[in-house]
Formats: sequence, C-alpha cells, structure tokens
Amino acid sequence: MSGFWSSSSGGCAEVSLRALRSADTEWTNVPNASTGYAFGEIVWTWVPFGERGGHGKDRPCVVVGSVSDRGDLLMVYLTSRDHDDDADHLFLGYGSWDRSDRGSWAQVRRLFQVHHTEVRDGGAALDRMQARALRRTLRLSD
Repeated sequence: MSGFWSSSSGGCAEVSLRALRSADTEWTNVPNASTGYAFGEIVWTWVPFGERGGHGKDRPCVVVGSVSDRGDLLMVYLTSRDHDDDADHLFLGYGSWDRSDRGSWAQVRRLFQVHHTEVRDGGAALDRMQARALRRTLRLSD
C-alpha cells in the first residue's frame, strides 16, 4: 500500500495561519481541556495534498493550537523529505515519532484544523528546543 488515498470525510482542512491569533497556543504541559492535547504534542491524521483535491496521506503532525469552543486542533504536518533549502519548512531534528530515526521538517506555511476525535495520539512530543524553534517561526510568544 502506498499510503496515499482519497478521502471524502473532509475531517482535516487547511486554514489560514491567521487562525493562530484566536486559538489557544499556550505553551504548557497541561493538555487543553476540550481537546486533550497540548502544544508540541505529535498526533497522526490524514492530511490533504494541496495540489491534488481529495487526495492525501496519513502523517505525523505537531499540535500548535486548540480552538476550544469547537474541540478542534490546529497543527502543522511533519515530513522526512529533506527541505533544507526551503523557507516553508523548519528542520526540527529527530524524535520518537519517526521509527526510522529520520530527521523531520515541519511545513510551517500550511496550517490544518481537525477535530480532536479525528487524530491518533503519536505518543511523542517536541522537546523544549524544538518547540521553541517552532513557536518563533510561527511568531508565537514563548
């Protein structure tokens, strides 16, 4: 199986980065009461490809905010494809979310919103340095 498929559920949608302004982006180890996830936690969900309507891939994502009144998460996705020369990606390094111990880049110019029931817990989180780098790139306060 290639890992690519079409989804008609529409559970995960791309939203403007401006959505971070009104979301709970607090950096704490305490999960958001309505979503159960905290900033920097890794979750897995289906993420649509921008260029192929209806097609996407199951991939790890970093929680960067919560929309509490809806129970939605805001997140950026991770990729192991090398993007060193790409300003749209931030190299985060390595983490237990990648069983092959490959480096990970966060796609920081595409923000996704999905209901917390549509994700699977990845059992991992960014470390302090990774989280701080992501917050700075997204222009969130420490």
